[in-house]
Amino acid sequence: MFSDFPKKYVILLLFAFSLFFFSSCETGVEDSPDPGVVRITLQADPSNTFIVNRSDTFSVYTPFEASFNVNTFQGSAFSGDQFAILFRSITSYAQEDSVYQIIEYDINKGRVEVSSADSVKVYSMLDAVREVDRGNISTSDFVDPKQADYVDKILGIERGTINPADLTADYKKFTLFESFVPPGKYDKIKFGLGVPTDVSKARVYLKKFSGEFLSVPLEIPPDDKLLKEFDLDFNVESGRTTQINVIIVPFTSLTRYKDSYRFSREMHIKGVEYF
Repeated sequence: MFSDFPKKYVILLLFAFSLFFFSSCETGVEDSPDPGVVRITLQADPSNTFIVNRSDTFSVYTPFEASFNVNTFQGSAFSGDQFAILFRSITSYAQEDSVYQIIEYDINKGRVEVSSADSVKVYSMLDAVREVDRGNISTSDFVDPKQADYVDKILGIERGTINPADLTADYKKFTLFESFVPPGKYDKIKFGLGVPTDVSKARVYLKKFSGEFLSVPLEIPPDDKLLKEFDLDFNVESGRTTQINVIIVPFTSLTRYKDSYRFSREMHIKGVEYF
């Protein structure tokens, strides 16, 4: 029994020595730096507000529903030959497609919009408009004052007293991707932008105050690549956010082809912000 003691002590001493050795030596593996965040936003060009279809002009200034949907997917940020995959949000763990209505107004800007079921309310404005023209009332007397300027622009277009080319729109800015990436220098971003697979959403839809409407399917030109690349030098720092703002020109990107519009997806980088 006593002969076992030396052996046990030897084992304990070797174990204690190994703990001391590994705790006092560097392993050669350094801690990875904290990641930064890359955020890519998309906003329609505020000056691109109307389209001429044959002889009719259709504007986003309408009290009716207006839609122009795009589908985005497969975001990535490049540093030379290496790249980081971009997800929809910092809580996402897989790439996914997302649909955005790019001519949606910023909800804080006072846009007027009613459903088709409520269209009688819109047409009842015509009587009020006549009173406005006679100088008996103002637009703010029959709509929310915050929306009066918007309604005045709608009516001005309908009367022909306002040229839609002179107007800008407060389009909503969407966050397409927001993802953790290693810090460092980057030189390119890439992501896919196409039309939705849902055929009910894969069209541009605009309706005039008079009731005339435009509803035309969208398609990508057959020779165009779905993935769009943007050469751009930017930095990502640990614990900070790099935001890349992309502008898309919706109506200028459309070319009539038979019974549809071919959507060339004209886009450019507006700028890079660091937060």
